[in-house]
Amino acid sequence: MPLINMDFDGLRTAIIEMLSGVSVEVDVSSFQNDMTSFVNKDDVFTYLIHLGYLANKETSVHDRKSVHLMRKDKKLRIRTATMDDLEMIAAVEAECFPAAEAATKEEFAKRLQHYSDHFWLMFEGEKLIAFVDGFVTDEADLTDEMYEKAELHNEHGAWQMIFGVNTIPACRRHGYAGELICRAIQDAKKQGRKGLVLTCKDRLVPYYAKFGFVNEGVSDSAHGNVMWNQMRLIL
Repeated sequence: MPLINMDFDGLRTAIIEMLSGVSVEVDVSSFQNDMTSFVNKDDVFTYLIHLGYLANKETSVHDRKSVHLMRKDKKLRIRTATMDDLEMIAAVEAECFPAAEAATKEEFAKRLQHYSDHFWLMFEGEKLIAFVDGFVTDEADLTDEMYEKAELHNEHGAWQMIFGVNTIPACRRHGYAGELICRAIQDAKKQGRKGLVLTCKDRLVPYYAKFGFVNEGVSDSAHGNVMWNQMRLIL
């Protein structure tokens, strides 16, 4: 709010333009993945994109996006999971991943039994549209065994693992996954974890880097017979 009141780098003027329905072009290249190193209004807008308050689309110029305010008439809510959510979670997973990479309904049942509080679910009304999940461990690296053995969860562990980041295709590119990732990071901080670990394909390395995750190279994981990069965010 103080930055808006001061019209920091024209921030207030740009927000007024968006309130009137106009899209504003933003350069995302200078953002430092934190909430304190804002050097211009583009950094503020990039942060708001990650939180899901601004929607964006790529422009023809590298590192520039056209952004507009998210519609807030949709009733979106985030909560942790219960076993009652099993059917919906399995359905979203199947919609988001190929069969070789997707967790099965039976695997999710075990996960919910052992660490339902480490599922972050986003609903639009009563419909599950996105979720993030993963267990906690003292092991520093994410292994294939962790996907398969939910009983390895250690509630007092140092590292929050992220096994899946899912948004149904119809609801992508609205910042929903980013909002759930931010919630997982916030909860890990509150719980005193050392950090978070995930694996991803090459094309998603820049995306997770925007949240502060650092690429540690190719993971030992061969989940789904795919090559994965391990990324770590130290809190």
